[in-house]
Amino acid sequence: MRVVMKFGGGILADAACYARVADVVKQKVTEPWGGDEFVAVVSAAKGVTDRLIAAAKDACKNKGGIAPFLEQLEAEHREMLSLVQSAEHRATAEEQLNRKFERVLHAMTEIADAGQMSPADEDFVDSYGERLSNVVLCAYLRDRDLKSEALDAEDIGMVTNGRFGNALPILPQVRRNLEELVEPGVEDGLIPVITGYYGTNVRGEVTTFGRGGSDYSAAILAACLDADVLEVWKDVEGFMTANPKAVGEDKARKIDRLTYDEAEELSYFGAEILHPRTIDPLRQQQIHCVVKDIRHPEASGTVISEEADQYALVIKSIAVKRGIALITVRGQRPADAPGFAADVFQTMADAHVSIDAIATSQTDISFTINASHLPRACEALEKMEQELVREWYHNDGMALVGVVGTGMRGTPGINWRVFKAVGTAEPPINVEMICQGGSEINISFVVKEDRVQECLKVVHAELFKNEGR
Repeated sequence: MRVVMKFGGGILADAACYARVADVVKQKVTEPWGGDEFVAVVSAAKGVTDRLIAAAKDACKNKGGIAPFLEQLEAEHREMLSLVQSAEHRATAEEQLNRKFERVLHAMTEIADAGQMSPADEDFVDSYGERLSNVVLCAYLRDRDLKSEALDAEDIGMVTNGRFGNALPILPQVRRNLEELVEPGVEDGLIPVITGYYGTNVRGEVTTFGRGGSDYSAAILAACLDADVLEVWKDVEGFMTANPKAVGEDKARKIDRLTYDEAEELSYFGAEILHPRTIDPLRQQQIHCVVKDIRHPEASGTVISEEADQYALVIKSIAVKRGIALITVRGQRPADAPGFAADVFQTMADAHVSIDAIATSQTDISFTINASHLPRACEALEKMEQELVREWYHNDGMALVGVVGTGMRGTPGINWRVFKAVGTAEPPINVEMICQGGSEINISFVVKEDRVQECLKVVHAELFKNEGR
């Protein structure tokens, strides 16, 4: 049995966290009923990527701040090694960290000298959180007498299509590289600790998979290494019926099983458990994914597979995507006239604006986008030909709510219950747009962001009112 284990940044905050993760790996390796081949994938330690991004931007105007920042970051990572008992393993890790900090110092200095940061520069610096994290975890695994090696994406041949900030792997080439560079060691009992989040293009430039992309890296590795299961380790029980912080710790309940489609929809709607791209490589290879709680490694977590749970609830979960803008475009000809929708969506694509949910009427097309893309979208719409668009307007400060469950197919009354609940709020919550997903396993709707938490509470109470924890 081959297991890929992904460890998120939320559980890699300090020395005690890395030691706990290493203990979990050690326990799984020594379990007689567990897997016998393991691959570990790591995110950056908690908060490190955000700090690297901020420091790289600051370097453009404040060269003097680079050295103090990196000295502090290196001291923190050395402190993360403080519970490694072996002086030899600790010294090896410190030497590896030192070489990596020299490279990131050189990169930031070049950014400061240029006075600007290119997308290639940004991706290169951003990738260093994972490069530091794998060194630390590898030291802890070796300290527990586990054969381990810290490998960066360059070392394993994680080749991408080259798009900075939003890259995709070239899977056939990645598979061939892993077969040559990783698989022999795994078969020999080595536990590689591999950087998530990024790969390199054919020119050797670092290209990241986007924020949260370490989950995606782990899924790629699981698929290309023909793993039996991907374990995603976090500090939560698993997927929940809603965010406990929004609906109450005593109200939200763990979901035991999800289908690939359900997990993908919930990730897309902002459930914050998995990166939305994670599911597709697993679905193609029929690899099970298990979301596990590092605080309770014996717990079952949430299992994600092709199989639906015949005893599951009709609705699995409610998730929300905040920071949304709603755009409505009114055309000179009806919205259902040939070419109108294509013109609008091509305009957005040309402006590199991703569209989330869509609704149409006889005269209008409404759609949601990430609010950070709103300036680009507005500029693009202003340039559309007058004979195509009569007017358009936007509302920001919105949130997209998704109600997800395969049981919705063929179950009458779900929409009525959702919007009845929204109407019970005091005062009633206005729904700005409604969209039924093409897969028929979700209903999405837009409300003002300042009322979304209240919306989640009333909808969750209605849909799960007969379900205790």
